[in-house]
Amino acid sequence: MIALPMSPFLRYNPRLPRRAIDPREISVCTNAEIHDGSVTRTGGWSELVDLSTPSKIRHLAEHITNDGTHYLCALSTNNFYVYDPINNTWANLTRSVGNGGNYSGSDRWSSCSYGDWFIFTNGVDAMQKWDGNISNVAVPLSGTAIRPQLVMTFGAHLLCAADNADTDGAVGLKKFAWSAVGDPTDFVSPTSGSAYVYEGSGGIQSIATLTRDTIAVYKSDSVHLIEYVAAPMYFSTRTSLSGVGVYARNGVAQVGNAHVVLTNNGLRTFDGASVQPFGPEIEPLLSQLYPNDNAEYAQLVNDTYANKLWVFLPSSGTDWHFTTALMYSFKDQSWSYQTGFDSYSICLIRMGTESDTFRMIFSDMLTHLYKQDPLATTRHGDPYVSTVETAMVCPGFILYQIPTTNVELVQLDVGHDSGTPDIYVGVSDGGDHSITWYGPYTPDANGHVYTTICGRWFTFRIEDDVNFSVHTLTPWFVRRGVV
Repeated sequence: MIALPMSPFLRYNPRLPRRAIDPREISVCTNAEIHDGSVTRTGGWSELVDLSTPSKIRHLAEHITNDGTHYLCALSTNNFYVYDPINNTWANLTRSVGNGGNYSGSDRWSSCSYGDWFIFTNGVDAMQKWDGNISNVAVPLSGTAIRPQLVMTFGAHLLCAADNADTDGAVGLKKFAWSAVGDPTDFVSPTSGSAYVYEGSGGIQSIATLTRDTIAVYKSDSVHLIEYVAAPMYFSTRTSLSGVGVYARNGVAQVGNAHVVLTNNGLRTFDGASVQPFGPEIEPLLSQLYPNDNAEYAQLVNDTYANKLWVFLPSSGTDWHFTTALMYSFKDQSWSYQTGFDSYSICLIRMGTESDTFRMIFSDMLTHLYKQDPLATTRHGDPYVSTVETAMVCPGFILYQIPTTNVELVQLDVGHDSGTPDIYVGVSDGGDHSITWYGPYTPDANGHVYTTICGRWFTFRIEDDVNFSVHTLTPWFVRRGVV
């Protein structure tokens, strides 16, 4: 009987001289990803530094001063730390005892850069500023009694939202205020002001620049726009959409001229006019993981260096942390599921030293920081496994165009660029029943696996705990059983 080939990766990629992996043929991609027509293992991360602090890092941000110096700023529950890339040291720059000393135990911080100043707030303590000098501690931002939960810069204004210090309680959570032009400490001069987003229930959850003159404001059940209108009003508000909103202050990522938003009913894009689904194919998995009782801690990060969108999802329970993430590759238009996280905060930075370049930084559940490392085989020091599994296929239907009872897999060709991952073969009678797995198989020097496995529905799994890159899997079948 002549053996006939059928690749589970059917689409031909004209960029590569071979049949390449098609994301549509993959049903599971865990700790692995599609890259240039191949499936590759996603890298781990290696330790950057141990802060040896008494409290866990809850917020990470990069600050760039006017002279171009990059600093990594870390906020724990009670303290403020800055990494000095010149001397490769960490400094505790928490405000002095005379200004209140350690902070009041908040786990939710918001921060922004304003020239040389790094401004941060937690909605509990007075807003803080640090002047970009590694020898100076942070000090309260004078001139205002605002206790915002959110801060951002817009042009020459400092914007604050969701004021916990407002005397009218919940009404203050619907307020945003802007500082005087060129002075983030001045909230009383004519060029400063405030307004309220009354529509929709609850307070402001997140704010982010949408276009050069528009800011998107997200509440738990509505989306609004703040528009810059110049003097004398400076900013005005208008309702955009209702029935959709966010829980997480970090649940918004800028992608081109739109936002990708982790809303209360899935991932969406918002362009200032309409909300559209983003990556609906991932919704079944996302709905199993989000939302939960810690939904407000979710975080989206657009890795503009690698052209990937990360959706970090918090665990449920009292002591929440990030345990999983979904990652979307804009270049390859594919999703992957990432595990092995034990983190409270993530930051994308452009910082580097003469010997190393940092990209994405992760905290852990203690006091350590880690950097993304494509060559690392551990995450937070623990090994992890990468798995890729193809969708179930019935070779009889595809190869012979008529129902068959069984076919026999006689050979599996593995086209790999690097590594020698284990290969598993799964067989099912009906395509929706329990799967019987065979393997692991190790391809020979020519990339061949020889088998005598009979079945009706087949699936294939690539798995390893070290780096690999595989571009094709081509099984060869012959007919067996009743036709």
